[in-house]
Amino acid sequence: AGFLVVMWVYTLIISIILVGVVTVLPILFQDQPLQMVLHNLIALFLSFNTLFNYSAAIFSSPGHPTPIPKPKRLESGDMEGPSSNPHIFRGAYSKYKFCVPCSGPKPPDAHHCSVCNKCILDMDHH
Repeated sequence: AGFLVVMWVYTLIISIILVGVVTVLPILFQDQPLQMVLHNLIALFLSFNTLFNYSAAIFSSPGHPTPIPKPKRLESGDMEGPSSNPHIFRGAYSKYKFCVPCSGPKPPDAHHCSVCNKCILDMDHH
């Protein structure tokens, strides 16, 4: 379903560009060829930027929280505690919540994305 939405948006953007550049601009600038060329160049530049930035937003990674090191079992059978791991200190994960689909802690500003099946920072990518 996501692919169809992306293709629908591309189709809408390209159809708007074609309608504007091919039909509207020639009518507006019938007697002014220099202005028509200038407006066409500006329209093509803005159109390219729109398509490029939309593509970059879709195909780039939204960013994931830093993975949290899981505690290891020590030789004595106990779990590794804050004193034995220099990366973990008391209260380090107090603001974290548990993400059931990821089976791990997630930062306060992250939300689980059902499309990506990962926790995403700020949930700003779809």
